[in-house]
Amino acid sequence: MKTLLLVLFGAMLYAVPAEAQTRLERQEERKEARETAREARAQRREGRAVRREREIDSLVQNGEFKFTPRTMQRQPAGQPLPILDAEYGVTVSEDTIDIDLPYLKNNLPPYERTVIDYTIPALANIEVERDKTLWRVKFDTTLFSAANYTFRFEIYPSGDAVLEIDNTWYNTVRYEGTIYPVY
Repeated sequence: MKTLLLVLFGAMLYAVPAEAQTRLERQEERKEARETAREARAQRREGRAVRREREIDSLVQNGEFKFTPRTMQRQPAGQPLPILDAEYGVTVSEDTIDIDLPYLKNNLPPYERTVIDYTIPALANIEVERDKTLWRVKFDTTLFSAANYTFRFEIYPSGDAVLEIDNTWYNTVRYEGTIYPVY
């Protein structure tokens, strides 16, 4: 009887570490699988960022893109206002520039809300410049008025963009949005 108990006790002692060992092995396998999946996600994310950067470079170099604003803000210290209408934007194409944006007139309150809605021929004075981290696009136009409007884009590799419109008579208005291909 004593021998039987010793054999059973010995078997139990052997089985417990074996079970603990397999549990540890499974935990290690799961940890390795999570690490592998994390690395794969990071590589896919990096690949998407590189493809998006190439797409943005191509859009700006070809001179055909659409800027769609999300917010607008009177400078230097106005409150950001959301732009909820997806139809607003600036479309730069080979032969025309279509401008359809909400705008704030006047230097002092009350600010007058208006819409800049013009289609102008493509300008010869468009300046396109590549920096280490972004594209800068700038052009001047009168929009068929006595004032001079300067449009300055800062386009980031992610597709996010900032547009500032300077005017001879009014404060600068800043728009934040996204760049898309022209369809």
